[in-house]
Amino acid sequence: MVLRPWTLDDRDVWHELSTNEAVLAHIDDGEPLSEPEIDDRLTHAVQWIDGPGIFACELLDEPGQPIGFVGFAPPTFLPELLPVYEVGWRFLPDHWGEGYATEAAVGALTWAFEADLFDRVVACIQPGNRRSVAVAERLGLAASHRTVIPRCQRWADVYELHSQDWHGGS
Repeated sequence: MVLRPWTLDDRDVWHELSTNEAVLAHIDDGEPLSEPEIDDRLTHAVQWIDGPGIFACELLDEPGQPIGFVGFAPPTFLPELLPVYEVGWRFLPDHWGEGYATEAAVGALTWAFEADLFDRVVACIQPGNRRSVAVAERLGLAASHRTVIPRCQRWADVYELHSQDWHGGS
């Protein structure tokens, strides 16, 4: 797995990750982003230069073809958690169940903790998203509490991981 910056040439994959019904089932209200929102978020990801951000994930034997993303962003949708970064992952459904989300998140968390970018991360996972819960638990994130996401009125389970508890996802 290679974690790399996004480029504008990756728009087709970014579009699929932002509109696919299965991918969005447990994200916000499940509604796809509009074309302007997709372009805005991709442009923001492309312009990311330093510090926590979102990486494109691609397989070693398929260079230039992202299959998803992993990275960090402030969970502005849950102001009660700020200031903190959320670790998140999103992959195309054809690549679910292959361990790629865990592999990519291990790489991203190792990089972030070794660079001392922060000393704690959270993952906000909607109930019923068993795949993401499994990834979070493999990474060593521990359930903290349940809250409501104000903008979509859906529940989210908050998982936490402190840098001193990071053991490389083992």
